[in-house]
Amino acid sequence: MRKYSGYHGFPNSRPIPRTGRASLNKVVQRMNQVKKPIHDLLYAWRKLKLESWQALLDEVQDQYEINAGKLWFSLYSVLRKRTSPDATEYKLSTIQIVEDFICTSSFGEFRKSLQLLFAFLGHIKIGVCLQASIF
Repeated sequence: MRKYSGYHGFPNSRPIPRTGRASLNKVVQRMNQVKKPIHDLLYAWRKLKLESWQALLDEVQDQYEINAGKLWFSLYSVLRKRTSPDATEYKLSTIQIVEDFICTSSFGEFRKSLQLLFAFLGHIKIGVCLQASIF
């Protein structure tokens, strides 16, 4: 009779009965037959998961950009509202509003927030040019 090394609490010195060996051989053969399809299934699932990450991240980024784009009107109303007749105080409050806007933007909204600020800057420059040409 063969002896096997200790495994799962069975002593090394205990022999495997012939009927037990045959049963174990059948179990091992069946496990080997099932192992490949399970491995292939897990591999396919991991591959699919990795391939779909980019689409999922793009979707989340698009959602952040949509949400950040909705901030244009509130940003416009806050920045165009003159809170003080004093120009220096108005400039300082505007700078503080812009800093708060950028600092409170999430990572996903950051790029779109900067684009909104650049668009707002262009809007102000056009307004200044139009006022200068009227007078």
